[in-house]
Amino acid sequence: VYSMGFDWERNQHAQETIDEPTSIKGMVLAHPSPFSFQEGVTLHYGLNKDANIEIHILDVKGNNVQRIKIKPGFEGAAVGSNKLKLTPDDFDHPLPFSAYLFIVFDTDKGQIIGETLVGVKR
Repeated sequence: VYSMGFDWERNQHAQETIDEPTSIKGMVLAHPSPFSFQEGVTLHYGLNKDANIEIHILDVKGNNVQRIKIKPGFEGAAVGSNKLKLTPDDFDHPLPFSAYLFIVFDTDKGQIIGETLVGVKR
């Protein structure tokens, strides 16, 4: 059978990657933690593919205090290792001294794909 150079196995793998749900490789890490709001925090995580991502930040009562949207392919929503630096400019208002849950949310699938607990120091 003449295939004109078409690699069926490679094409099948590419299709499986497209259909594969977005997932975090490893854990979501925050550095430093606790962090000073004025200096910001960096989230480290890996993604298996580009995706529409939101970072949801919840306080200790479960209230969503901030939501940050990231388009596919940009830092924080790109395939591979992501190092997302969040500074005061990324927030609507300062985060007071407390602990917060940072959630990585896949908006296309409507599901949480990772999370980490982070403290804000005085």
